[in-house]
Amino acid sequence: MKKCPECSSEKIIEDAKGIDYGDYTDYGFKVKVEGNPEALFFKETVSSEVDAKICADCGYIRFYAVSSRQLWTAYQNRRKDVS
Repeated sequence: MKKCPECSSEKIIEDAKGIDYGDYTDYGFKVKVEGNPEALFFKETVSSEVDAKICADCGYIRFYAVSSRQLWTAYQNRRKDVS
């Protein structure tokens, strides 16, 4: 994101981190895809940390999965099982 899509500002904060305060400690914010969501145990979960870009002028935030290709692979494998 070179310019903010909301206000066209060029004041962009790169690689900001979302924080999850689970159990009163700070962990990096993550997303996950389950390759086999119907399984009782081995769901083949793939997760990725999330980076953010923030506009310093209007506060617009855009999130990006760091490991997006691994998430896509897990998602595609799941869709093959559904067909």
